[in-house]
Amino acid sequence: MQSIAQNDFDLLLLFFWAKRKLITLVVVIGFIMGTILAFLIPPTYKSESSIFVPTSTTLSKVVIGIIPTTNGTGDDLMGFSDGGHIEFYLEILRSKRMRDKVFNKLNLSDYYGIVKNHPNYEFEIQKKFKSNFSFARTPNNAIQIVIEDYNPGQAQLINQAVLDAFNAVRNEIVAKRGETTINHIENEIDSLEKVV
Repeated sequence: MQSIAQNDFDLLLLFFWAKRKLITLVVVIGFIMGTILAFLIPPTYKSESSIFVPTSTTLSKVVIGIIPTTNGTGDDLMGFSDGGHIEFYLEILRSKRMRDKVFNKLNLSDYYGIVKNHPNYEFEIQKKFKSNFSFARTPNNAIQIVIEDYNPGQAQLINQAVLDAFNAVRNEIVAKRGETTINHIENEIDSLEKVV
């Protein structure tokens, strides 16, 4: 049994020895092509930022006294989130509304060479958005934003535009929710005044 395995190994060595010139040529050509490609492909640069998410305690509940501002141990309930709003914030960051604000502000469709009247415009924009923009939850319950681009200055500009657009969209949503809360409180006050 060992002699059969030894014979197979010997045949394999003889095959490689007979083809040594071809194998050497393939390795050398592969090395040269890999080296050339390494110098031709431009490097990508990353711009990173983080968003720390507040707790889900609403200010209106604190203001009207439903929830105390500390939990009895001195810990501030208005601190950072343990996960409540993170998915909501990630959805804002990944939304079409958010993407369009960033692309329009910096005219990124022209920058990336995407024709606005093309039938696949939305697909191409979304493909570029998914490949160059990354939003992920960190182990510390923050959101990490990573923007990749071949130009380091442009990556930083895009990252800042993402943060600005995120704040604008989030503030619009919070303002609408705030109006609803204020209307509800005013209705409650009116109904209590009628009772009194």
